[in-house]
Amino acid sequence: MINFVASANTTSTPAATMVVTLPSHSEGDVIILSFVHNYNSAVQALTAVSEGYTELASLAISGLGHQASIWYKKAGASEVNPTATYSASSQIMACLASSYSGVDATVQIDVGPSLWTTEDPGDTTVIAPSVTTTLDGTMLVNVATADDDDAFTQPSGMTLVDNLEFNSMTTASAYELIATAGATGDKTWTFAQNTDEITAVSFALRPAVGGGGISIVGDTALFDFNALAGTVELGGEILVTGSTASFDYAAISGTVDLTGQLLVTGDTANFDYTALPGGVDLTGEIIVTGSTANFDYTGGNGIVELGAVINVVGQTANFDFNGVNAEVSLTGEIIIIGDTATFNYQALSGLVVIGQGQKIGTVTAGFAESIIGVQYKQSTITVNFGE
Repeated sequence: MINFVASANTTSTPAATMVVTLPSHSEGDVIILSFVHNYNSAVQALTAVSEGYTELASLAISGLGHQASIWYKKAGASEVNPTATYSASSQIMACLASSYSGVDATVQIDVGPSLWTTEDPGDTTVIAPSVTTTLDGTMLVNVATADDDDAFTQPSGMTLVDNLEFNSMTTASAYELIATAGATGDKTWTFAQNTDEITAVSFALRPAVGGGGISIVGDTALFDFNALAGTVELGGEILVTGSTASFDYAAISGTVDLTGQLLVTGDTANFDYTALPGGVDLTGEIIVTGSTANFDYTGGNGIVELGAVINVVGQTANFDFNGVNAEVSLTGEIIIIGDTATFNYQALSGLVVIGQGQKIGTVTAGFAESIIGVQYKQSTITVNFGE
């Protein structure tokens, strides 16, 4: 599921370049840069944004010196603030930057942009035209700009990112999760005063594919999966939220790949997995949060890889693993926090690799004593109390 992450604002006095401050983001998130600038006599084009950004839309009102443009990029492992370069020194410049998670890794833009502009004197509204999305779960994004520094009111049903008002101009952005593919409908923005120069743009972000974007919410929220000799890939964010929230998986001779972030949140939160001769790869972050939070795994003759950060947080927090003839690799950091926090492992004739950096606390912490026939490699484990 696509989620808004954060925003950041940048403004500049007359210059031909501007270094843009990026919002908080993680690798794989999409960063959107919404620029607006004015020039006294004519439009000065934004010609480039460094660090690999792609132009999505450029809206200009000829002869009035007002221009808006949208640039975007999928974030890498380490991003630096990009530089925007104009064809000449602009009178004033501003950028509203935003970031979104859960966007498809290959194709970030599902549809758009759809453009609309006006320069009629006295306008107080601007329409961001409808776009037709191709997938369920897209994120509709609108950007509006005006040649006055005052506030926009976002369209009904949309959530405002921010109003960036600076030196006689404004840019604003808003978003809305579109559950079902199809026409989004026109979106009407309202400006707080009459203005001559006003623009708007609509586009939609595409959700991550491969079984991602699963959201289960209820008093009792449950995600169940049973596989027989199949291959399953769950690559997007999975959210399970409820008073009782559970993620359960049973596999027989199947291959399972969970690469997206998995969140299980509730008063009672459980992550349960049962496998027989299956290969399981859990490389995405797993977060289990609740008054009672459990991560349970039972495996027979299977290969199991737990490669990412696992967080189990609750007043009672447990990490349990039972393996028979299983090859198990726990190379990611495991964090278990609670008034009572336990890490339990039982294996018969299994090869177990436990990486460094495991943390267990805060009051009661312990390891199961019934570990049999287990060969440890890189077996440095830290137990931290009082964190």
